Amino acid sequence: MEPSLHLDRKRVYDFLLNNLNDRLTIEGFAYEPIKVGGIYWTLTAIALLKDEVNDIFHPKLGGRLEDIAFNIIDAARNADGGFGNAPGHPSSVIATHVGPYVKVNNPSTQYALLVLCLLGRQDIIDRKLTAGYISGLQNLDGSFNGDLYGEADARHVYSSVICLSMLDALDAVDVGRTVRFLLTCQNYDGGFGWYPNGESHAAAAFCCVGALCELDALHLVNLDALGAWLAERQTAGGGCNGRAEKAPDICYSWWVLSALNNIGRFEWFEAEKLTGFVAKSQNKEDGGIAYFPGFMGDVFHTFFALAALSLVDHERFGLAPVHPRKGDARNPSRDPLQSKLSFEFSIPPFSLRQLGIETCDRPYERTAFVDGYEAQSLHYCLHRQRNSRARHVNQCVHAEPWLKHPEQELREERRGTNRCSIVCGLVVET
Repeated sequence: MEPSLHLDRKRVYDFLLNNLNDRLTIEGFAYEPIKVGGIYWTLTAIALLKDEVNDIFHPKLGGRLEDIAFNIIDAARNADGGFGNAPGHPSSVIATHVGPYVKVNNPSTQYALLVLCLLGRQDIIDRKLTAGYISGLQNLDGSFNGDLYGEADARHVYSSVICLSMLDALDAVDVGRTVRFLLTCQNYDGGFGWYPNGESHAAAAFCCVGALCELDALHLVNLDALGAWLAERQTAGGGCNGRAEKAPDICYSWWVLSALNNIGRFEWFEAEKLTGFVAKSQNKEDGGIAYFPGFMGDVFHTFFALAALSLVDHERFGLAPVHPRKGDARNPSRDPLQSKLSFEFSIPPFSLRQLGIETCDRPYERTAFVDGYEAQSLHYCLHRQRNSRARHVNQCVHAEPWLKHPEQELREERRGTNRCSIVCGLVVET
């Protein structure tokens, strides 16, 4: 790393450990209402620095870091299958998201899942019960409430989709309606709002792009318009803002970069300018990374700064790779198929399962132009449950029929003397 971009990794690590204490203050895991989120930010930041969180003894608390974190997450688990923001708190989908991803190698329900995976303790998750809790939060328009008390927006859609994907339970919800809801959140300026007709916001773009990417529906978005809007979030000083005419904030570095990466427009961003902004934001006294140069560091912005640097070049900065959608420290920074699937039209595997088809997919090296879409075709080896004979995808015929006609995911057409089934826009020989 160039001297001008120097980030003192040891001081960052010491900051994270020193701010873990039994009161879990704002300098540590933050306030009680966001305790589970604080655990996720802290542990994942440590995992990015050390590539693991196992066997780290905490002198202040007199125990292993992984055990301390696990006990708190386990205590935040509720009978409905969700996780609360802290022990004794009602379940929320964001807190649940964090829970399953803590594994010893690597928002509340979302946070809890992420933490449990990082710690390698997914065994305590009742997958069916947790999936049932999350699916019960879906609304008729396809959105999701954050908890049983209402408020639906793109944050909760993103957390719900990622959680259900982790639990292999996307077939428990109406995916077509969720995709339609997310698409209606895109505005004329190319950005996404938290809900239809809402002001474009960088974090909302991250959530909508992440969810659509997970649902294999990113091809339905105006990617150039979105990429231009995201690129405009970078300010002259190298940092990113969340909305037009706002000051930069470290957390937007991750949200903007991740979204650009997922839509295949990463090169539209000046990464070198960002790394300088991050280095300047490290507090010289406490070692943590602040939201803006000159302010106190905190675990929230420290995590997002490290995640952004990892996405830029994890090897250069001595960090573990980070997943561009989930923010999980033990996954590759670029999905193995991401470069091929960013612009593709493809069928979600869960949609095939709903049709009674098991899939084993791999890239099919041919690009097709279908109704104006540049689509990277996929080659699927298909097996019907009633017939083990392999069937192969033969031709890409339309870019979005499964969205336009979700109730007609399986249709049949005559092609000469061959009888073909159209599954979500792909012709499968039968």
